[in-house]
Amino acid sequence: MRTDEGQFDPENADADCMRKPSGVNSEHDSDEASATVNQHPGKNVSALSSKGSFPRLLVHTTGIIVAYSVYGYLLEKVTSARFGPGEEKFTFFFVLVFITCVFNGAVAKISLFFRPGDNDGAVPQQNYMMIATTYVGAMYGSSTALMYVSYPTQVVAKSCKMIPVMVMGVILGKKYSKIKYVCVAMITFGVFLFIYKGKSAIRGGENEDNAHFVGLLLLLFSLGCDGFTSAFEEKVVSLYNPSTLQLMLFCNFYGSILTFIGILIQGEIMPAVAFFLAHPSILVDILWYATMGAIGQLFIFGTIREFGALVCSTATTLRKFFNVIWSVYYFGHFLGPRQMVGTLLVFGGLALELHSRYTKSGRGVCKTWM
Repeated sequence: MRTDEGQFDPENADADCMRKPSGVNSEHDSDEASATVNQHPGKNVSALSSKGSFPRLLVHTTGIIVAYSVYGYLLEKVTSARFGPGEEKFTFFFVLVFITCVFNGAVAKISLFFRPGDNDGAVPQQNYMMIATTYVGAMYGSSTALMYVSYPTQVVAKSCKMIPVMVMGVILGKKYSKIKYVCVAMITFGVFLFIYKGKSAIRGGENEDNAHFVGLLLLLFSLGCDGFTSAFEEKVVSLYNPSTLQLMLFCNFYGSILTFIGILIQGEIMPAVAFFLAHPSILVDILWYATMGAIGQLFIFGTIREFGALVCSTATTLRKFFNVIWSVYYFGHFLGPRQMVGTLLVFGGLALELHSRYTKSGRGVCKTWM
């Protein structure tokens, strides 16, 4: 499910939990990479008032933050590490997305075994295929972009996925509140400040400007895919009402097929196998990366069911912020004053969006647990 970035999006979360509905994880937004999920009416934030709910809330939100923080760290480690005297880098991104889809699909299948009631809802398979196509496109674009831009740049840029989602919504006839447009304006300006001539956020190389431009194009492609995925998921859910686990299973199933075809077309099988044999440590990192993404999805799914999408959104937004701070500290990225202001504007816009939703819900959630 689209992973806070995508997958429940870690990138994608990648804050994807806010969007209603969805069931696929892409954070890398993933982050995560981004998670966009189908909200169940009976499972709302009022559950916070139930006896013993705060410890469970703490476990769920901590699980999301920890799982996707490790997920983001491993993604940056995999895409930035250099091996051997030739300083080889991992460039087999169809393989990376394929492994992610397989792990996510396996988690959904196992979860459905324990929740057979979530198997209800018959969705035409071509609809799942269409969602999977853009879902894979979003993950592939955001992952490949890390060859050209830093992880903080990716996280900040992917945080403006609200923009393509709104654009698609307007095209489809949806109306938005004024506060929504204010949030989008803050995020857009913040992203602009962060990436504009942002050489301090660009990885080294002889053609830094060109590399940065290519990375931004890939992120723009990923955001476009996110916009279509969210809009089409919403339409599918409104027509057929599949469960979140169904969306997660079938979108990752077809995503696995599509990425395997990509692996064959790109000829990645033998080079990737040779790379893993020469540098087995990176395979361990990738398997842990996929595992943490899948674990994060389980925590997101539980949080949505017990406490509602707004609580989940808060956790995934915090995860993104922590990931940027950790990335700057651990990987040595430099953020100038402009990038810092841009980062604050982006997360300020996300926080304002969350606050407006809490206020609109009228359930006093902030007083209950924040």
